[in-house]
Amino acid sequence: MNKLLNLRLRFEAGIRAIAKAGHWYDQRQPVQFVLAIALPLVLAAITAIFAATKGKEFLRRHPSALAGWIFLLLYLALRQSQEWKPALARLEAIYYLDWRIVLEVAGIALVILSALMNRQSYSFPDRPGKSSINTT
Repeated sequence: MNKLLNLRLRFEAGIRAIAKAGHWYDQRQPVQFVLAIALPLVLAAITAIFAATKGKEFLRRHPSALAGWIFLLLYLALRQSQEWKPALARLEAIYYLDWRIVLEVAGIALVILSALMNRQSYSFPDRPGKSSINTT
């Protein structure tokens, strides 16, 4: 969907227009750092706190989901950090463009696998409105 609508280029053009209208386009490095590095780190910390508290039991039962989400978050963090130009040289040094798709595909596959395994272990009621849990 993103590729079809080309949202990334539209957002970039919109932010660039705002920066030029506000006369801070030439000093955009601090803003790029916040959007590319600081914000994803804060969001990763919030996700880690949630996983350690509310999602703890689920992730304990489904370790493949945890691994998948970690791969996806790592992919997104690296993908976003390439927007900050000073980080681009380091990403090129580790050949990030050659192996980033592996992170994405592995993460998606592990999350799907975990969902399928969870679906198989869940027992559905025999009839609508009736529970298949024996209470006696």
